[in-house]
Amino acid sequence: TNPAIDFSVTCAYSPCQKMMEGSVNMSSLHALQQTAPPEITTVTLGQRSFKIRRPTGRDQLTWLTQSTGNSGLQAIIQSLVVSPISPDDFVSSDDFVPANHSISDNNQWPEKVEESALANLNQALDALDPLVDFTLLITCPHCNQAAQHSLDLGGWALKQLQHMQQQLMLLVHTLAYHYHWSEAEIFAIPHWRRKYYLSLIAYEERR
Repeated sequence: TNPAIDFSVTCAYSPCQKMMEGSVNMSSLHALQQTAPPEITTVTLGQRSFKIRRPTGRDQLTWLTQSTGNSGLQAIIQSLVVSPISPDDFVSSDDFVPANHSISDNNQWPEKVEESALANLNQALDALDPLVDFTLLITCPHCNQAAQHSLDLGGWALKQLQHMQQQLMLLVHTLAYHYHWSEAEIFAIPHWRRKYYLSLIAYEERR
């Protein structure tokens, strides 16, 4: 079977506001991720074109510690510019901005990032990783109004990991309680054997 992510959203049409349920196949998400460009792409910010890389989880943790506003935004953009950079990557050789330059020392860096340039950056980042800001166009079955709804795939994945962690701890507790094995000994047992031991315990408890 093809695993799926089940979700529920509220209709965005104010006179309706009814709950809707749906699901997204994991294979569809995988196919969407395959459409993403390589980890490096080109984006135009103002009069300059830059090659930027796909952000990582470490990048996002670093950004949380930076100041907000335009200075923080400049730091984010600067951290994504790939290095080394060829002057051919820019509109002109005068627009060359080395990635290892600090923003304060870079006289070429714009004092303010325009909204249009920011929109280009957001669009490029969305294309690099389409599953981060994932949205679905959903038509409400109650009022037939269509609207975009965001799905937090990262939050869903964390919940799945937490559930698996809880199930694993329960497995260790059950086997340790009945067989008096240590955690290391339990994890040394192949998965299929652990599953079989659990079935034996369940059988004994039903008798």
